[in-house]
Amino acid sequence: MLIPDDLRPKKKIAVPNALDFILNSSRRRDDEDSEAMAELYLKACNHYSKRILKITFGAIKDFIQVKRDLEREEARKMLIAVNFNHTLMCRMTFKKWKTWARQRSVKTKDATEKMKIVFANYVQQVIFDSWYASAVEAKKTREYFEAARDFYLTTMLERLERGVQGEGDTDDQEQMHEEGNDPVSLLPIEVSAQIFTKLSLAEMAKCSLVCRSWKVIIQSNALWNKVDLSPFGSKLKDNSLINILTVGRPFVVHLNLQGCNSLTSTGFGYVAQCRNLQDVNFSYTTLTDEVIEDVGFSSGSQMLYLNMSNTQISDKALRSICSFMPHLQYLNVSCCQLVTDKGLYYLSKGRLASQFRHIDLSGCLNVNLNGFKCIGKAFPNLRSFYCNNNRNIDNQSLECVLKGCRKLRSVSLKSCPLLSDEGNTRISDRTISALSERCSALRHFYVSDCTRLTEISMRSLAQLRSLVVLNLADCIRINDAAVRAIVEGPSGPIIREMNLTNCIRVTDASLLRISQRCLTCLVHQSSLKGLHNLSGIRKLKHLSLVANTAVSDLGVQKLVSSVTEIESIIVSFCVSLSDGAFKNIAYSCRKLTTLGLAGCTLVGDMTIQYISGACPFLAQLDISGCVDLTDKALKFIRKGCKNLRVLIMLYCRNMNKGTVSKLKSTIDVVEWNGNIPPPSFKLHLNSVASLVVTQK
Repeated sequence: MLIPDDLRPKKKIAVPNALDFILNSSRRRDDEDSEAMAELYLKACNHYSKRILKITFGAIKDFIQVKRDLEREEARKMLIAVNFNHTLMCRMTFKKWKTWARQRSVKTKDATEKMKIVFANYVQQVIFDSWYASAVEAKKTREYFEAARDFYLTTMLERLERGVQGEGDTDDQEQMHEEGNDPVSLLPIEVSAQIFTKLSLAEMAKCSLVCRSWKVIIQSNALWNKVDLSPFGSKLKDNSLINILTVGRPFVVHLNLQGCNSLTSTGFGYVAQCRNLQDVNFSYTTLTDEVIEDVGFSSGSQMLYLNMSNTQISDKALRSICSFMPHLQYLNVSCCQLVTDKGLYYLSKGRLASQFRHIDLSGCLNVNLNGFKCIGKAFPNLRSFYCNNNRNIDNQSLECVLKGCRKLRSVSLKSCPLLSDEGNTRISDRTISALSERCSALRHFYVSDCTRLTEISMRSLAQLRSLVVLNLADCIRINDAAVRAIVEGPSGPIIREMNLTNCIRVTDASLLRISQRCLTCLVHQSSLKGLHNLSGIRKLKHLSLVANTAVSDLGVQKLVSSVTEIESIIVSFCVSLSDGAFKNIAYSCRKLTTLGLAGCTLVGDMTIQYISGACPFLAQLDISGCVDLTDKALKFIRKGCKNLRVLIMLYCRNMNKGTVSKLKSTIDVVEWNGNIPPPSFKLHLNSVASLVVTQK
């Protein structure tokens, strides 16, 4: 049944019954061979059975082999079909995706074009609205000034007519202030405006109430070009600022809000409406990032100078600056602790590269190497780089700045404790050499309080040909050789200021060489012989002898007798000076404008009498800690110092509060208290006095 027909045997095999029949018939014929036939029968049966089994199992084996071959062939064909189907499906899917991607790209492009058109229309609408508002405001301002001018001309014509007719003389005298017929109003408006520029903002506000003609003159653009509100300080509120800017808002170009820390977002928001601002000082205020964004959006295109020192601005403000102030040239973010490398990265990616000139990062302790790299790469035309009181600046940081900013003219690195020329891992002599090589046009260099600088760095700086100002105060390792290298260098004859305060290794030999090279401005801590050497500098303008333990009345007398053109003298904590020294100063230096006497314990009322009587141009006077001064000295100041603008009288206990208050009506800044000097003031004074006693 299971064996196919083609595998079955052709001849029919005898069945067991037939075999039995044959064998039985033969057994009957031959009974003798019955036993042999039984064995043969058994062997035949076994052989036949084995043969049948062999044929059967061979057929089954062949059948199974054929079946397996058929299954393998079907599996192979199925695999080929599956692969073909997968390839076909992938091809169809890719074609559909390609068609979808092409359509998507076309739709995205069309949507982008439509968005650009919508955005352009929106920008045009915003610009048109802003222009329309400015035009309306300008029209109102123009109409107001035209009406004022017509009124002024009408008043002048009426006065001329009355003058020709010879009538109304009495009425003119009675209506002097009502019609503006005073001498100031009769002058041309340009001349009268120049007169009012000599007044402060508070004084101009009072003068605007005199008459209408004065009000018109005060509201002219020449008087509102510069608005300085720093004298008001924390007293300036939002309402006062809004009232002030309402008058001259279209004309304000320079605005100073230094120290006005009572202003809020309301007042700053009104500042943003001054569309012609070019110079703004926001230092020591409650400035925020949002205010900078508003100011930049309204008047940022014209902004040139921006001071945001000691405020709470962050990197967001710098991002607004690079977006809205493309013409900015001066930026001061000193002591802004929230400014980081990210903010400087924003500045470097803006449009400030070509015209940016000055940056001040003093006290920005979160600015590191990456920030200095951004400055060096982005601002090739940088002229001034200030980074005082920064503990993060090192050799690599300064080299990154110098590598890109080759036009630097002023570098200030005051109070950088890591500044050195000893080849350490921070700022080294190699950096100072790179500074002199790459910045050949350097004019100002400040490295005060850098105690590790020595003669090596100064020899590198001596190669500069345009050096004008050099500040080496408190660089205690600077010696005569370093000063001589600078003075005898190419820039020696043109140096006008050199600060050598507390350079204890500099002797009188250096001062003598300085006087021979004819410097015009010098600050130095010297001795009696040193002052005698300085007397050869006929063009000396400024002199500072702070905490000098060696200067005496005789040295001052020899100095001031020859330098009569000097304008500023600071002798604070020179405890050896008495009334005799200041008498010589007063009668020899008639052009003196600044005088500092803080901590001079031997100063008495006679000194103030000499100074007030012989120095008519004195504008700043500091007499803090002069405990022997009394109300008599204030009387001399009130009568003699007519041009005095700043008077500092801290820790003067022998003065009456009522007498001091009388000075506030004539002097802009008066600081006084009768308190006991703080420990730091006393400590400094006692240490200086002990040095004087020891030297004597």
